[in-house]
Amino acid sequence: MDKANWFYEDLKKMNSGKVERLEETFCPVCKTQKSDFVETLFVGCPNCYLVFSTDVARAIENYHGSNEHVGKVPESVIKKQVTRHEIERLTKLKEDAVKREDYLLADSYMQKIKSLKGEG
Repeated sequence: MDKANWFYEDLKKMNSGKVERLEETFCPVCKTQKSDFVETLFVGCPNCYLVFSTDVARAIENYHGSNEHVGKVPESVIKKQVTRHEIERLTKLKEDAVKREDYLLADSYMQKIKSLKGEG
């Protein structure tokens, strides 16, 4: 069964077989009927997203498993985040070493921090 058919069958069950109710709802701008959307999963205009919002959200959730976009994070952003977290971690370790008066260890942390920042 293709995607349009399973969605149509799902809606028929949801409406207790009242298919005529599907025919009644339409977009006032482009005149796309709800049954057309159910069959094809295509809308006719931007206004259809408002008119059929519940059905569009349900179709997206059924197809993708969720209706929230998570997207992908570019590799360069991930690298920057990892570097920033590492600098924060090393800064805390450096501060602890200074409190313990272990200046050689604090200096080694400072050198690593400078290296990560591209200063050294």
